[in-house]
Amino acid sequence: MSVDANASRNLRFHLRAETQGQHEALDSSFAALLPVPDIAAYNHFLRMNQAAHGGVEAWLATTPLAQWLPEWPEWSRLSDLEADMDVMGLAPVSMPPFALAESGLPEAVGVAYVLEGSRLGAVFIHRAFEKVGAPARLPGASFRYLARSGEDKRFSRLAARMDDLAFTKEETERCVGAARSAFDYFMKARDDVASSADRLSLIHISEPTRLRRI
Repeated sequence: MSVDANASRNLRFHLRAETQGQHEALDSSFAALLPVPDIAAYNHFLRMNQAAHGGVEAWLATTPLAQWLPEWPEWSRLSDLEADMDVMGLAPVSMPPFALAESGLPEAVGVAYVLEGSRLGAVFIHRAFEKVGAPARLPGASFRYLARSGEDKRFSRLAARMDDLAFTKEETERCVGAARSAFDYFMKARDDVASSADRLSLIHISEPTRLRRI
């Protein structure tokens, strides 16, 4: 990796700008979660995230990410999603493996950015759920994944590490391409999970209830 500080300056903000449309499309899928939680929407949210996390985390384990960020394996939230689904009797959805043509650090960072960003969105949802008393509104629901998503401010820690990267222009574009692919995978999970029983109306989230952008 050659050093070109200008190419990777503000990498997180470059990623956010380049994936904004995909991010907003994914956010809009879960309008029914806010401001008042809906059990069908929450079921869909858990199943989609479990499917997407499973594929993405498995792929990231094959990349140099843990060499760059040694604590990464401890950040997994897949077991929390699986615990919630087990409590609620939700069936997992089979997804094809997540795969990219290249699996270097630029790709790994782009995908990790999307995954940790999704967990940051879960923090926002958890806070909103707490305000409206979601456990009383959704009896029998489990909130382990939401409750633990904000632990240790991991997105902030990832972003700080990204500030130290010096990707070339080409590596930066590989990073962006990988992030876009990760968003595509999350949206495929969303679509694969959808069924006649729990399909969501894909309505646009108004600005007051939009999930926090990463």
